[in-house]
Parts: sequence; C-alpha cells; structure tokens
Amino acid sequence: MIDGRVDYHTPRARWAAFERQLYEGAISDVSRYQGILGTVRKLADELRHIEALEQLEAAWSGDPTLAITLEALPFPKEQLLGAAFAIREREICELDARRIRRSRIDKARGSGHAWVTLEGSGELDRGAAAPFQGIEMHIETGLAIISMLQRNPLDGATVFVTALARFDPESGEVIEIAPGVDDWKEHEAVGPALESRDALRDRIESAYEMKIETALVALDR
Repeated sequence: MIDGRVDYHTPRARWAAFERQLYEGAISDVSRYQGILGTVRKLADELRHIEALEQLEAAWSGDPTLAITLEALPFPKEQLLGAAFAIREREICELDARRIRRSRIDKARGSGHAWVTLEGSGELDRGAAAPFQGIEMHIETGLAIISMLQRNPLDGATVFVTALARFDPESGEVIEIAPGVDDWKEHEAVGPALESRDALRDRIESAYEMKIETALVALDR
C-alpha cells in the first residue's frame, strides 16, 4: 500500500493489498465478514491445482477458470479474487517449506549428523541489526532448540530467547512449543543466550544417551 493506494508492482503485493482492503471493509459487519471468509475459502480451494508461485502469478495475469461466478457475488470481485490468491500463495509457501525441512532432515540423517537446522535467518550476535530466528532439531528425538531475537513490548529493549520445542523427527512439523515451564528463557545479552542454547543441546543429548543406555541394559538381562 502506498499513500492509501494499492501497490500494483507485483501480483503478490496486489493480492496482499486486496486481501487487507476486503477484510478491513467488512470488519464492522459480522454477517458480511463471515460471508466473505466462506467465499474466499471456496475460491482458494479452486486454486489448489496450482502448486508453484510462478504458476499462480501466471493464473492471475490470465483468466483463472473458476466454478464460482464472481459477478453473482455481493462482494468486491477483484478483492475477493486477490484474497483467494493470497491464501493460496501462503499455502504454496508452506508446502515448499515442508519439502525443504524434509530434505534437510533426510540429508542430515544420511550424513550421520545428530542435529539438523530446520530454519535459520539473521545473525544472533548482531542483535536488531539482523533479527535472528533459528530452529535446530535433534534428529533422533525430535526435540528442538528455538533461538530468536525479540523486542520487549514495554520498553523496546532487545531480548534473546531460547526455547525447547518438540517436532516430528521425520517431517520437521512442530508438535509442541516449550513442553515445560523451564524450557523458555529470556536473556538480555547474546552471551547468556548462546550458553543457554548449548546447555539445552547438552541436556537433550544426555537424555537421549541415557535412554539408549537404559535400553541396552534391559536387552542384556
């Protein structure tokens, strides 16, 4: 959005702008809002055969074949279509992310690594200059360490967070964030955050090794 106008520079920017306009214009009318949600979902479902962002952009530029007749709907037609395309865009991005996670897990497991980086962006030691978020998963247990930088909403100060989560070790899909109360820690500096991350790694590896040793003892009996 530029000075209240829709940004038409890219199809994806256009979809986001139309989606925002559509919902903002109906938020005060519950019945209308619910009708829009249902209609947009149906339209997005008709785009499920499109599996790549390039194909989605091409469909937008062309004339996508839809079973729903837009002219018969009591809502802004272009905004409806833009919102549907925005939903399908997010779905495609999530599918791509899932494929990347699976590929990383398979590659790390095949190389005999104990850990795999599922996601990573920014640099932890650069603070707000390059906001960081990373997820490292222990391949055998699915336990993962989330490291990220956040801003305190009260004073705007930088907070370094380390948290424990549980992921599916095969797919890399999240199962549970912070399984225990002590598994979410906030730090004012990067040094303690890195120490906390290392401590979590040691804790996970030790628990796994102890489990293996227990199982071997049971087999020897």
